[in-house]
Amino acid sequence: MNPTCIFAVLMSGITMIFVQSLFIRELLVIFQGNELTIGIVLFGWLIASSAGTFLLNRQHPAKPGSDTNRNFLLLSFVLNAASLPFLLIAIRCLRSWLGLLPGETMGLFSVCGAGISMILVPAVISGAQFTLALRTSASADAKKPAPGTVYFYESAGTVAGALVFAFWAVKADPSRMVFLLCFLNLAAASVLACTCLKKYFLVCAAFAAGILMVSHFPEKVGRWSLEKQWQPYRVIESKNSFYGNIAVIGSAEQLTFFFNGAPVASAPVPDIARIEELVHVPVLFHHGPGKILLIGEGTGGIISELLKYPVEIDYAELDPELIRVMRRKSTPLTEAELSDKRVTVRFIDGRRWMKKGAGSYDIIFVSLPAPSTLQVNRLFTAEFFLEAGKLLNPSGILVITTPGSETYMNDEQSMLNACLYRTMTAEFNCVRVIPGTTNILIASMDASILRQNASEISRKFLKNRIPTRFLGKTQLHYLLDEEKNAGYMKAIQACSRVNINRDLHPSGLFYALGCWIAEQTPCLKKTWKSLGKITAYHILIVLVLLISIRFLMIKNNGKQTGTLLAAVGSTGFAGMAVNIIVILAFQAVYGQVYQMMSLLLACFMAGLCVGNWRMTATGKFAGAKTVRNIEFAWFAGLLVLSGYFLFGNNFSIPAGIIFFIANILAGFLAGSEFLPALTALKKNRPAASSAGMTYSADLAGAAAGALITGIMIACIGIPSVLFLLALIKLSVFFFLKKQGQELC
Repeated sequence: MNPTCIFAVLMSGITMIFVQSLFIRELLVIFQGNELTIGIVLFGWLIASSAGTFLLNRQHPAKPGSDTNRNFLLLSFVLNAASLPFLLIAIRCLRSWLGLLPGETMGLFSVCGAGISMILVPAVISGAQFTLALRTSASADAKKPAPGTVYFYESAGTVAGALVFAFWAVKADPSRMVFLLCFLNLAAASVLACTCLKKYFLVCAAFAAGILMVSHFPEKVGRWSLEKQWQPYRVIESKNSFYGNIAVIGSAEQLTFFFNGAPVASAPVPDIARIEELVHVPVLFHHGPGKILLIGEGTGGIISELLKYPVEIDYAELDPELIRVMRRKSTPLTEAELSDKRVTVRFIDGRRWMKKGAGSYDIIFVSLPAPSTLQVNRLFTAEFFLEAGKLLNPSGILVITTPGSETYMNDEQSMLNACLYRTMTAEFNCVRVIPGTTNILIASMDASILRQNASEISRKFLKNRIPTRFLGKTQLHYLLDEEKNAGYMKAIQACSRVNINRDLHPSGLFYALGCWIAEQTPCLKKTWKSLGKITAYHILIVLVLLISIRFLMIKNNGKQTGTLLAAVGSTGFAGMAVNIIVILAFQAVYGQVYQMMSLLLACFMAGLCVGNWRMTATGKFAGAKTVRNIEFAWFAGLLVLSGYFLFGNNFSIPAGIIFFIANILAGFLAGSEFLPALTALKKNRPAASSAGMTYSADLAGAAAGALITGIMIACIGIPSVLFLLALIKLSVFFFLKKQGQELC
C-alpha cells in the first residue's frame, strides 16, 4: 500500500472508534444509561457496516487502483465530515422530537429506532470504506495480500483512536471532538485528491474546519444543542467525566442533578416524604446506630435526614466530578450536607471500599434505583450481600429499595422483588420488608431487631423526637401494617421460578429490564417473560439439533463457502461476546468501566492487529487448514475462560490482568483467522469480492453478538454462555475437518 492509502485507512479506523464512543455516550444520556441500549446501538452499527460492505461488494467494481475507486473513497470522507455535526445535534434533539421531558424513559421500539437511525450514516460509510480502500490499494504486483494489509491498518487506527479517547477525549467537549473528526476526514480526503483543483478545494475545506475547531463555534453549537436536549428547563452545567455525563438543569430556584441522563438529586426542595420513609423507618429498627455507610444517591436530602441522628457517615461516591459540580452549584441543603464534619466523602466505588475492610458499620444504605444497569445490579447480588454481612456489626442492618405499588404489584415487579428478596435471604438470617410505592428491604443477622412491631417503632420515634415534615406515628403504623406485609409476601411467593441474582448471572438486571419493557413496550412483555424461562439446557438442545442438521448437510453437499463464512461469522460473534463478558466482569470487580471500555477495546484491536500482521508478514498458512486450527484454539480458549469464571472467579489475582489478557488473545485469534479464510474463499471468487464477503460476515457475526450476548448472560450466566460458544467453535472445527481434503 502506498502512504496515501495507509493514511486514509488509518483515518477510517480512528473515525470509526471515535464516532462509536462519542455517539454511544450521547445516546446513553438520552437512554438513561441502560446497557441494553448499548447492545442495540452496537448491533445497529455493525449490521449497517456489514450492509455497507456487502452492498458495495455486489456492485461491479471499477478497475483496481483506478481513480474511480479513489474518488469514491474520497467522497466517503467528505460525507462523514459533512454529516457528523448534524448527527450530534439530531441525537440531542431526539427527546424533544419525541415529546419526552428530562427524566422520562423511552420504550424499546423508540430506543431501537432512534439509536440505529442516528448511527446509520457513519456506520454504512465505515463499512463501505473497507471495500473502497481495498480496491484503491489493489495493484497487480502487490507482494503482500492487500485485504490483510487494509484490515491491519484499519485495526491500527482503531487502537490509536481508542487510546486517545480513553486518556483524553473521554472528558473533552463532544462538539469540539466532532469538529476535530470533520477536520481529520477532510484532511484524509485532501490527501486522496488527485487533481490540483480538487486538492485545492479540499485543503481549503479542511483548513476552514480546523479554524472552526479551535474557535468558539463548537461551544456555541454544543450549548444550543444542549438547550434543545433539556428543554423546557434551562441548562446550568453539562460536562463529561471518566465515569459518565453530569448535567445540572434548573426550573425557577429548583436544581436537578443528572448522571448519564438519570436524576440523582434535587435541591433545595427534594422529595422529602419519600426520603423520610427511606431513612427513618430502617434507622428506627436499629437500637442505636453509630456509623453508617451510604452508597449511591446521598446528597439532596438523604444525608440531611441521617444527620438527625448522632452518627458518622461514610459516603461512597465513585465520581469526584459529581461532588465538585454539586459544590459549585450548591444550595443551602447540599452545602450543609457536604460540609458537615460527620460526613466523610469516599471517592471510590462503594463495593471496592467494602472490600478494603475499612472498619465495621451499624447500617449500610444502598440508595439506588432498580438494578436496570450492570453498574447498579452489582450492588444487589448475592456476592455483595455476603460482603455487606461481613462488614456489619452483629446487630447491623443492610437497607435496599425496590420498585413497588401501594395497591398491586404486576408480574414483572413481583419477579424482581422475589429475586432480590430471595437473594438477600440466602445471605442473611432475616429480611423485613416495608411495602409501598418504593419497597424497603431491611436485612440483618440479628432476627430479633427486625421482629419489632409498629408500636415499638412508633415509641422509639416519639422518644427520639426526630423532627420530620411528613412522617409521624400514624404514617409509621400504616407503613408497618401486617396486612400490607402479608400481601407483599403472597405476591413474591407466587413467583416460584426466579433465579438468585449473582455477579456472573445478573438475574436482577433481567427482571428490572422486564419492568421497563412492561411499562414502556407492553406488547413485548410476554416475549421477555418467556426468555426468562430459557435455561442453558434448552439452548444446548437447540444447538445440538442445528449442528446435527448441518453435519448431515455437509455429508450430502460438500460446498466450502458456507462453512468458511460460518467460521468467520462465529468468530465475529465470539469476539464481541468476549468483549461484552469482559466488560461485565470488569464492572463487577471495579464498579466503573466507561474509561476502561476504550482500553479493553484497544487491547482487543491490538491483538487483532498482531494476529493479522503475523499472517500478512509470514504468508505461511494453508487456507482452510489454518482456519480449522484457529477454530480449535477458540474452543480451547473459551473453555478455559468458562472454567475460570465457574471455578476460579474469586479474583484473588489482579482481575484486570486476566481481563486484558483475555481480550488481547480474543483479538489475536480473530485477526489471525481473517486472511486464511479469505485465501480459502478466493479459490472460487475474485479477491475483492471475497474480501468484502469475509469482512461482511465478520461484522454480521459481531452484530449478532452485540444484540444477543447481554440477554444470554442475564438468562443463563457468563460461564454457560462461554461454554455454549466453545461448543459452537468445536462444531465449526469438525465441519472444517470433515471438508478438509476438499478445502485444502
